[in-house]
Amino acid sequence: MKQRLRIALAFAVACTMLFTASAGYGEGDSIPTYEVFPQKLNDPGYIMERGMGGVKLEMTPSEDGAVLDSGYIEGYQLTLDSRTGCFYFLRPGTYPHVFGLGEMDRAWLSDEDKMRLSDEPGLYTPEEAAEAGLQFLRDVMGMDTSCLYAREIMAGEAAKERSCVYQIKYAYRVPEMRVGWWSTLDIEAAYVYMWITDSGVDEVRGRAVSFAPYGEVARADILAYDTIADLAQNPTPPELMYLPLQREGKEVLSPVWGIQLDVDNPRGYDALTGEKLLDLWDVLP
Repeated sequence: MKQRLRIALAFAVACTMLFTASAGYGEGDSIPTYEVFPQKLNDPGYIMERGMGGVKLEMTPSEDGAVLDSGYIEGYQLTLDSRTGCFYFLRPGTYPHVFGLGEMDRAWLSDEDKMRLSDEPGLYTPEEAAEAGLQFLRDVMGMDTSCLYAREIMAGEAAKERSCVYQIKYAYRVPEMRVGWWSTLDIEAAYVYMWITDSGVDEVRGRAVSFAPYGEVARADILAYDTIADLAQNPTPPELMYLPLQREGKEVLSPVWGIQLDVDNPRGYDALTGEKLLDLWDVLP
C-alpha cells in the first residue's frame, strides 16, 4: 500500500506541476503546433532476435504492405504498422500479470500461475522498471523515446519495495505541454502500454511517433480555463495539452483542453472552438 501511495503521490505532484504550467499558457504570444509522423522501427528479424530469444515468426504483409503481422503463435506475436507507427510485441509471460495479491486477486489465476508467484523481492523499483522499459523500446524496437515519459507505473505486488511485475503506461510530451494519450474518431492514440517482469518485457503495444514543427496558434485565441470548466461540468480541472487532430489533411498536435485525465476515459475539447472531440465511446450504441 505504501508503495502504491508513493507512486500515486509522485504522479500527482508531477501532474500538478504540468497543469500549473499549462494553465498559465507559458511564455510568448503563440503556441507551436507539430506534425505527427510514424517512426521507423527495427526490422522484424532484429526484434525477434533481441526480444524473443531468436524465435522465428513468419511475417505476413497487408495488401498495401504497410502492416506486417505474425499472428498469434504459441504465445508470440509481432505486429508493425509503418503507416501509423502502431506496434504490438508479445512473448510468453515470464511472471503472472497481477495487481495485488489478496485472495480475490488470486482466484482468477491458473494453478500454474499461482505456482509461479514468488514472495521474494523483484529486480526493479518502479522507477528502474520504467527506465528498463524505455531501454527495451530503444534497443529492441528501435524507437526514439526522447519524448516519452512514464505517465503511470503500477506495481503488480504493491506490498513489495521491488515488485516482480509492473504495468507501465507511457505518454508523449513536447517542451510546451503533454500530449493526450487517447484517440479521437479520426486519429490513433499516441501512447505505449507495457508489462515488464524481472525477465524483461513480456508485452508492449502502442504507437511510435515523432514530431516536427508545423505552425503556431495565438495564445489570445485559446479559450479561457473557466470557459472550458463551465462547459465540461466535470469535477477534475481542465489541463491545456496537445492532441493529434486532422488539420488540412495532416495529423497535427493541436492544443486541446483535457478533462478526466485521472480515469480510463479522458475527454478533450478543442482549445480554440470549445468543440467536444468525439471518440468511439460517443458513437457506440
